[in-house]
Parts: sequence; structure tokens; C-alpha cells
Amino acid sequence: MGKKKSRGSWIKNCTAGGCRNFIDTFWMNPQFRIVLEDVDDDDDDDLCTVIVALMQKNRRCKRQMGQECLTIGFAVYALKNPDRLPKPLPKVFFQHNASVARSNTFINLREVSCRFKLPQGTYCIIPSTFDPGDEGDFVLRVFTEKRNNMTEYDEEIGLTQPDEEVQVQETEGRQRTKK
Repeated sequence: MGKKKSRGSWIKNCTAGGCRNFIDTFWMNPQFRIVLEDVDDDDDDDLCTVIVALMQKNRRCKRQMGQECLTIGFAVYALKNPDRLPKPLPKVFFQHNASVARSNTFINLREVSCRFKLPQGTYCIIPSTFDPGDEGDFVLRVFTEKRNNMTEYDEEIGLTQPDEEVQVQETEGRQRTKK
């Protein structure tokens, strides 16, 4: 069995884009790429069983402070030619592509999960709150009969080495930069 787990956050004006109803901000939600390489053993339908579970973190302690669970759900999109697509997927992608699977409903429960049968391929899972701007932390778990590869679908960032060394010298209370 393949099991993958990722953690993420919905942050207002950053990664809390709301559900697909809010097309202008939906693309801002965290995006997770999953590759289904092998079909199930005992099925004649040549499909892959996938269970997606989205759980809100720390909601029990927030409930004690008077905050209820967020209304959450997720959508799954097929990625044709995934190596040619930008990371993360932009708004225009969602304007022209429908989800191939999604949670049954957006609901204010601690966890939402669904089971799907999908063809081999590459997919993008978008966990979201119903309303844009709702903040919270989540855990996304994906279970498959065969192994799967799930990664956050985002730009890779990193630090580069400076082109030249800069030295700062202090003389008589003034700084002088030397390359």
C-alpha cells in the first residue's frame, strides 16, 4: 500500500484561496502533485484506488477558544503533460479544466475523506476551505493500493552563491564597501 502525508496551511492573502466557486483566488491554495503509476492488482478495470483524507489540525483546542471547524474540502485535477505546466498551476488552468474527482461536499468537520478509482497518470490535489481568507493548518493523506509519489506542486526556491565577495571596512565611523 502507498501512503503519503503532507502538511500545509491556509494563510489569508497567500494560500487561503477558497473553493472553486472563487475562481480568482482558488489557484492560490496549496497544490499537491501525485503520480499513480500502477493499477490495482485484483481489478479488471485498469484503475487505481485512491483514498484522499484532509484533516484540520489543532481544531479541538481552537474549539475550546470558541472557534469552530473550518468548512473544508478538496478537488483533484488530471495533469496532461505535467512537465510542461507551470508550478503552481495558474488561474487560467482552472478556468479551462474541470476536476476529475472531489470531496462530496464542503463541510465543517475535522476530517473529510473520499475514495476514488482513477486511471494511471499525474494529478493535482487542491485542499481548500470553502471561503477565501479562512486560515488554518491541515494534514493531507493519500492512500493507494500501489505506491504513489506525492509532492507539493510549487516552484522550487533556493539560495544561490553570491557572484562576488563583498567586504565592509569601517574607518573612522564610516563604512566602506570593497568588492
